[in-house]
Amino acid sequence: MTHMTNMTDDNYEENLKSGEDLFFVSSVRISKYKWFRSPLMNKTQSINLFLDLMNDPDHKDVNVQSENTLNKYKKRFDENKGEWVNTHITLREQQFGARYQDDYEFYCEECGVNLDKIKEVQSARAEYVNLVAGSKVEQHQLNSELNTNQYHGVFFFNRHEKSGLTKGQS
Repeated sequence: MTHMTNMTDDNYEENLKSGEDLFFVSSVRISKYKWFRSPLMNKTQSINLFLDLMNDPDHKDVNVQSENTLNKYKKRFDENKGEWVNTHITLREQQFGARYQDDYEFYCEECGVNLDKIKEVQSARAEYVNLVAGSKVEQHQLNSELNTNQYHGVFFFNRHEKSGLTKGQS
């Protein structure tokens, strides 16, 4: 491959601060069957890498997506509202994993760019984490009640069974 770009921290910073549209290039390497991913590439870098990967028989499923698209939230249908709503997960996180979302946020914060978007994503994530934490506490309390009631139910059932009483008798 002639144009294979080796992204460094300097490239990330330069690309982020350039104000250009940036892209995320990915593929699957066949011989070692592992993901190849290269985020935060400018247009020229992403085109060159895309062409190299497409012409390399050791790569398949070559994919280029804009970082702006990957910043969008995954949507889900809220049956209570009867409409589609944003989740706390970005498309980047859904498609490539939390590691790449964390890396994106780290480089943006380090370079001082896209901070509003990063705060929005982190706020949505924190809201979700708090909701889940509260839900886990409620679920634990409910499970504790159910376990206690089940225990008493089994105890009483067994006591009646031993006394010769059948269900429905007292």
